[in-house]
Amino acid sequence: VVVMKIVGLTGGIACGKSTLSRLLAADPQIELIDADVVAHDVLTPGRASYRSVLKEFGPGVLGEDGLLDRKALGRVVFQDDQARRRLNAIVNGAIARDMAWALLGHFLRGTPVVVLDVPLLFETGLHRLCYEIIAVTVSPEVQLLRLMDRDKAGEEDALARIAAQPMTAAEKAARATYPIVNEGGSEDLARAAISLLPKVKRLTLLHRLMSG
Repeated sequence: VVVMKIVGLTGGIACGKSTLSRLLAADPQIELIDADVVAHDVLTPGRASYRSVLKEFGPGVLGEDGLLDRKALGRVVFQDDQARRRLNAIVNGAIARDMAWALLGHFLRGTPVVVLDVPLLFETGLHRLCYEIIAVTVSPEVQLLRLMDRDKAGEEDALARIAAQPMTAAEKAARATYPIVNEGGSEDLARAAISLLPKVKRLTLLHRLMSG
């Protein structure tokens, strides 16, 4: 019997969570389930969530290529709490189902460690599936500057997106097993990933007994 270890990875917007997830997933013993990738998949043409979003928000969120214009949709929901709740009601269930199927697949294949990369890990309750949790955080000032640079956004728009997050990066870090402060460069984050790997890959006594 193989007992799969699930490790949660979360963090505030523009804190470097996705970069850290790629560094961890480069290890051959770790598999990654990225909620952002799953969310992209559930909003592709042909999926029920795609049709529901179009019905709810209209053709203004549709690009010329027939795909959802995620920036246009983001501008709607980050400025309107009710719109954001309606979007979450449409997509969260589909995302959870797809992630559950992915976890089941890894379990059946005998994957020892799976990292769940989920921006809203605590907010959606998925942290309850995780044995350990990593949270990436930066100061509010660094977060604002990085978001403006990454998305080529103005200060007002960036502040609105940060304010729309249900939890701050600091709140997530306070609840994590391994809080990672990512205020240095890429080399600093790479060193943090290297130091995390033995901890993430370390199996508990239960894992060892059940897998033996």
